[in-house]
Amino acid sequence: MRRTGKMVLTLFTVLLLVFTAACAPAVTEEEEEVVTPTPTVEWGIIEIRVTDPPPADVKSAFVYLSSIEVHKVSGNMSESDNTSGWITILEAPSSFDLMAVIGVEEILGSANVTAGSFTQIRMDVIKVVGETTDNVSYTAEVPSGKLKIVRPFNVGAGTTTILTLDFDGEKSLIRTDSDKFLFKPVVKLLIEKEKAEAEQEQAQEQEQEQEQESEELEFEGTIDAIDGNIWTMTIEGETRTVDVSEAEIEGEPAVGLQARVEGTVVDDTILANEVEIKEVEE
Repeated sequence: MRRTGKMVLTLFTVLLLVFTAACAPAVTEEEEEVVTPTPTVEWGIIEIRVTDPPPADVKSAFVYLSSIEVHKVSGNMSESDNTSGWITILEAPSSFDLMAVIGVEEILGSANVTAGSFTQIRMDVIKVVGETTDNVSYTAEVPSGKLKIVRPFNVGAGTTTILTLDFDGEKSLIRTDSDKFLFKPVVKLLIEKEKAEAEQEQAQEQEQEQEQESEELEFEGTIDAIDGNIWTMTIEGETRTVDVSEAEIEGEPAVGLQARVEGTVVDDTILANEVEIKEVEE
């Protein structure tokens, strides 16, 4: 009897487990494979600098700012970040002297931003004060406290984008006939890529100049002295040093004779490739 009771209890337990499993919702293969992706945002850095040519009759010109912001364009739906709007780069009061940044660049502020496209920069100018070259203090009138620079630029992921505000000092700070000053900023935005391209162009120009200097030239003059492979010659009225160590010499050189020299100029020395000694005309 006890054995029959145990069998009934076991059978009831098995049936209960089967019923519970049948009532549970089935999990499809598609549901097992679905994984919710974690959105990622790529970051870059914006660094804003300032530089300036000198304004006339001014010893100092301190520009006080309360904020600097950049405007980001909304991304498309396929991008992980589709935010847009103004992003603060500098939110604490800051100042710079237009005269102190002549020929140099002073960093005004930097911030991490989401990579993407930007359209403009704006700055809040609080005041402009300074001193003239004749030691007169002044406070410039600022007709508009909001300075906007509209120009598109991109910020790449994992890179630092340097934006330089190049003020035109003479046009930005105006001295009137009544010895008053007006601050009407004339600013050009320089982007790091453009500066790099300008430096590259300058380097290429210097390289071209060096190549032109190293082009083979032709000279003709009188041999004044011979010291081994180093000659001294008078060419077009100037005393020149000629190195003939690598030159093919046609004729017998001697002091007082005329010679035609082909070669290049390096550090004011003519490195001769060919030398032709002129025969003395009788």
